[in-house]
Amino acid sequence: MAKDRNAIRKLLKQNDYKVTVAVAEAIVETIAQDSVYSADEKSYLEAVKENGHLTFTAGTEKKFSRMLSNLPLRFNREAMSAAKLENLDSTIMAIVGDEGEIGVDAAGQIFSLIEQNGYTDSYKYTVSFLYEGARMTEEAKTSLKKKIAARRASAAHQAWVSKKADAALAELFGGDFQGKTVDVATANVILDILFFDGQYSDNEQETMANLYRNAVWDEDAKELVMNEVSSYTHGMSLDGSIVEAFKAGVIIIDNPEEDFIVLLDHEITAEEANTIVELANIGTGLTDRQKRTVEYCMYTFNASDEAEAVFNAAMTQDAARAAEKLAEKVEVISKAAETETPVTEEATATEVTPSQTLMAAYNEYKNADGRITMHSADEFIAAIFKDHKYTKNEQVTMRMLRNEGVFTAAANREILAEIRRFIAKKNFA
Repeated sequence: MAKDRNAIRKLLKQNDYKVTVAVAEAIVETIAQDSVYSADEKSYLEAVKENGHLTFTAGTEKKFSRMLSNLPLRFNREAMSAAKLENLDSTIMAIVGDEGEIGVDAAGQIFSLIEQNGYTDSYKYTVSFLYEGARMTEEAKTSLKKKIAARRASAAHQAWVSKKADAALAELFGGDFQGKTVDVATANVILDILFFDGQYSDNEQETMANLYRNAVWDEDAKELVMNEVSSYTHGMSLDGSIVEAFKAGVIIIDNPEEDFIVLLDHEITAEEANTIVELANIGTGLTDRQKRTVEYCMYTFNASDEAEAVFNAAMTQDAARAAEKLAEKVEVISKAAETETPVTEEATATEVTPSQTLMAAYNEYKNADGRITMHSADEFIAAIFKDHKYTKNEQVTMRMLRNEGVFTAAANREILAEIRRFIAKKNFA
């Protein structure tokens, strides 16, 4: 054990047992060489100090004591660091080496390994270690982080398609919408899938929103799909949640032997009507589809005079609220067109700049409720085609207005028909 104290004794003797900051640091480093503050080293320093052999320069004694007391923490950190180094992935460390700057090229090689083998725990551990260090440049860190994030997003997308997307649409694109091209021929297949069962379900709507965001769409193909979907939803489908709300006020018997249901002649009361209004959110500003469903249900289901009065009052309130909501939403599009500021198209999650020409036509021909009706549809479409063009910005702006419910059902059908005729004429000119 005597050898433990020999190096310390030699240092002190060389400095006449006078401990300066430099001598204190040298003693601590000598002790730390074997990562152990041994009992022999400790007893020797305590003995020479108690015997009065040591002298300290100003402030050195306390600093020396603090450095010695911190040795166990230092040894623990060093041990943890050594263990950490042992767990680093050898393939990544072979790329970056033991010293020198880690740049974008090395980051690209690291990402290639991740692409080939997956983002394993070993890779994650090593990449985190490199991020924490000072060798990797900020540019390299940013590059690698973006690539890893994009890979993670891609994996999440594929998982979503596999678990939640409409099965037929997922199969059409091989379980991954990212980067897939959608031309007019593919668009027609998509429409066949969507309307095969006579409905445009919530799952199909959600799947299409994902497809719009991730696939590469030919503009004509996108127009075709969105126009056909709009025509279908404006013209045919009912809102199932509103129908279910009205069913709460009647008695339904399912007769499996005869394969039909019987609606008992139960009259909806005013109290039940109030419940239906609340369940169906009537009065909050319904879409055309939702209004059409309410009107269908009011015609189909038996209701007392008092219940009809409740429904009519709620629908009157709804018209006012719908006009307010429409004005708020369209105002955003109008201001963006005026200032040429991009806005996000909700269905496709892409940034677009609304058309000044189209918004000017809308503002000129809208009615008091902010709608384009059948009475103004012809003048509205004539204003758009005045320059014999239908630009991409106009196409996108038209979709945004349609999604906000600007066009009545009749106007929407007429406008879509005129757009199809215009495009067909241009294509065959």
